[in-house]
Amino acid sequence: MYENLTRNHDGSYTFTKNGYSYNCPNTGEWADEYAEVHAYALEHSDEVTIGPEPVPPTLEELKEAKRHEIWWAGDAVLAAVKANYTQAEIESWSKQEQGAKDLAAGVTDSEAAQFVAGIATLRGIPVDTLRDKILANVAAYGQLCTAVIGTQQRLDDLIKGAQTADDLAAITWPEELGE
Repeated sequence: MYENLTRNHDGSYTFTKNGYSYNCPNTGEWADEYAEVHAYALEHSDEVTIGPEPVPPTLEELKEAKRHEIWWAGDAVLAAVKANYTQAEIESWSKQEQGAKDLAAGVTDSEAAQFVAGIATLRGIPVDTLRDKILANVAAYGQLCTAVIGTQQRLDDLIKGAQTADDLAAITWPEELGE
């Protein structure tokens, strides 16, 4: 029924069935198959081999994984902010910023200033109100980006300097940015 049946160290089974190779974990869609394989393995223990110990990752592999963990954490902070906006609005942020800066400088005839004025008009609010809101959002997002990027780079420097797996394990994304 099962050929080349191997019990892996993570608890899954690897085997050949009907000429196809499978790795069967005890989760999700594999749960029923796992129960059958496990019952078979218990009845035919002489046909089961124990998989080799996994090769531990190298320090360089651990560093690369930690870098991706840190990058993801920072990106997640910024993505949470962007989740409140449509893609179209996000794509217009630089134009909104330029338009708000133009309006603040008294330039009302630039394309970007007209863009912001058009949004304000269609929204039904004064142009100055939208200008101020955009400039406040630009400043707040800029501060957040500064904190995220600075934290990512600080942690990346620590990762590069880590000498052991324990050094890497101690490097975590802070609960509060700026720590």
